[in-house]
Amino acid sequence: MIERKAGQIAVMSSLAGITAAPGSRSYCGSKHALHGYYDVLRFELCAHNIDVTIICPGPVKSELLTNAVTGKKEEPLKNHSKIFRKQMSTERCAYLSCLAIANRMYEVWISIPPFVLFTFGMTSLATFSKWMCTTPCIRRFFNLPKRK
Repeated sequence: MIERKAGQIAVMSSLAGITAAPGSRSYCGSKHALHGYYDVLRFELCAHNIDVTIICPGPVKSELLTNAVTGKKEEPLKNHSKIFRKQMSTERCAYLSCLAIANRMYEVWISIPPFVLFTFGMTSLATFSKWMCTTPCIRRFFNLPKRK
């Protein structure tokens, strides 16, 4: 691509790479790292006319949570939050991802409500959103234990 002075790199990340997703520390950490890496790569490659598209879907119907394990060896994660019961279809995610790539978008957030709105709020109102995460209403929404 550098020799041809043209190209595009598309990477699948997640809304969890933009904000926090309770109960997903490792997943969020890896997605945040992905964003850092590809944001820097975008700057490094722009002089060579190479675009980077970061695709950030919210919850998608897949086997991710079914196959996830807990800290105990081979114990499946069965008690995931109720919030992830509403998920976007894989077909819809693929279609919107292809649109983002075809239009050479820098970053695209794709999901069903309320995930994109929640992510926008978390990024736009950072201090307020960090406080909101401690409120009982938000903790109940994510099915988190009560604070002691």
